[in-house]
Amino acid sequence: MSEMDKSNQRSFQQDCNEIIKENADLDRLFSDTERILEYALENIFTKQQLAQQLGLIGGHSFSNVLIFCLDRTNIPDTVSLIKHAEIDDNLFNKIKFILAKYGPIYARIKQKTENPYGWTNTSFNIIQRDNDFLLEYIINLNNDNTLICRDTPDSMAILVASFIEGLHTVNKACKINSDLVTLLANKIMELSQEVQEGK
Repeated sequence: MSEMDKSNQRSFQQDCNEIIKENADLDRLFSDTERILEYALENIFTKQQLAQQLGLIGGHSFSNVLIFCLDRTNIPDTVSLIKHAEIDDNLFNKIKFILAKYGPIYARIKQKTENPYGWTNTSFNIIQRDNDFLLEYIINLNNDNTLICRDTPDSMAILVASFIEGLHTVNKACKINSDLVTLLANKIMELSQEVQEGK
């Protein structure tokens, strides 16, 4: 993750200083924040609503800082980033606690609301049927639905080819992570070699 540029870092530090000025009792502020987060993330989460709720209890700067931190996807990197922003130690520790406790749930709900048809994990089964096999893929989606795709290996190979064609096309517009491209290329080479050898 790249470091915050200097202007963003100054803005972040200014917001943190404003939090200290506007809220004499950080313990009470963060206790109220926990109650707000527990309610919002369980019931009515949208980022705009959450920002408004946080702003009501801690001010605009407080809302900016927490949403900025929660919005970042890698929690350890975010903690490392804000640690170098030269902010009040007590405030830093309280933000770190909020990230540790609520960061994963926030990220999960954000993912679910921004892209309900994205996937969270996959698994597969090999099913024997008479004299042949079916390959079954189970895909868990962000919207808590499960997609099951079950067909012959030949048919699945056509599906894989379609995925690869899509990735190849999108890679022309925006470069995909090179490590993932290399991994995919290696898997394709392995499969091609196994097919040629009749395995």
